Amino acid sequence: MKRLGMLFVMLAVLGVCSQSYGYVLVYDVLGQVKAVDTVANTMNRTMVRGTLVVDIDEEQGIATEGTLVLYNRVTRGGQGVYTVSDAVGITLYGNSVAAVMETGWVGGQMIMTGGRKWNKNIGLSERKSIANVMDGSIHFNGGMLFDANESLIGAGMMTATLNPQQTRGANKNGDSVSVVVDDIISWLQGRGFTEFVMEELVPT
Repeated sequence: MKRLGMLFVMLAVLGVCSQSYGYVLVYDVLGQVKAVDTVANTMNRTMVRGTLVVDIDEEQGIATEGTLVLYNRVTRGGQGVYTVSDAVGITLYGNSVAAVMETGWVGGQMIMTGGRKWNKNIGLSERKSIANVMDGSIHFNGGMLFDANESLIGAGMMTATLNPQQTRGANKNGDSVSVVVDDIISWLQGRGFTEFVMEELVPT
């Protein structure tokens, strides 16, 4: 009888451990920054595109992992560059979502919010209430986007819209954030984009 009781306890523990509260969301990011370049003494208007990939744990009410990839071409028709930042924080507050992300460079921060009002099919056995759209702004105070020679002071509006196809694919395949991000980077590199890394800012 004692062994049977222990078996029931073990099965209960395994049942709890097998529950999964996590799922991946993929957002398309789009916006424009209007800023003064204090090095060139000019006003810049820079389009910003990107992808935000997060792993949401509903039980904890946070994103346990997240990566922001931003990209653009330095000049029209010129070299394409992208930046990668893992400084992504997302918290669920009831039916609201708040996201705070560093762009990866000094002085750059993106803050967006949204409402979890959509009962969406995201590739799981059950639908989830998620933020279909998050919007907010990006701010720079002496930071940079895609050019090591710039020093920006300014801001702009940003929007993150759920990519249903990529989100469903990631959850159906059981892909992690890093797998999805690797696919995005491979797509960018296949189109001639190169990563803008911090080492480029260090004088040789």
